[in-house]
Amino acid sequence: MTAEREQDRSRQNAVKALQHAVTEAIESGKPQPFDAEAFKQRMRERHGKN
Repeated sequence: MTAEREQDRSRQNAVKALQHAVTEAIESGKPQPFDAEAFKQRMRERHGKN
């Protein structure tokens, strides 16, 4: 396989993966609000940081 074909196949696989991720996100339901402070607190608790 030539380098160009291999690169093209790699790009096609990347596009397919991105399309799949977008479809999953769309089908996952309505967006939920994000509380950055609550997230940071959970991460501090989970990873032992104050």
